[in-house]
Amino acid sequence: FTSYVEVPPITPPLLKTSLIGSWSGSPDCLVVIHKDDGNEIEGSCDNNKVKHYLKGNYVAPDNISIIITRTDQKSCVTETKGFFKIINNNRLSTGTNGWNGCGVTTASAAQSLSRKD
Repeated sequence: FTSYVEVPPITPPLLKTSLIGSWSGSPDCLVVIHKDDGNEIEGSCDNNKVKHYLKGNYVAPDNISIIITRTDQKSCVTETKGFFKIINNNRLSTGTNGWNGCGVTTASAAQSLSRKD
């Protein structure tokens, strides 16, 4: 006789709101989220000197752990970790570790983003 316990499937976190769209508040660029499936997000924050690609995973329904990849004009690439905290449908709190690579060294930073569209 074999006995087993049925394990329920893992379900994605309950998504409060889709983050897809443009977010203002970064001093360097407009944050654009182009993917949010309730498990992962992807986006960018580009200006005329630097491209930032961000990818993250929901660790709670209102908290996303992100990795930001920075590519400069010389194609030098560096990464840092950060987070998005969903405050409400139109506001995010963000934080990132500092940059340390490609000739750039910065302190950690925190800011608030507001939905632009």
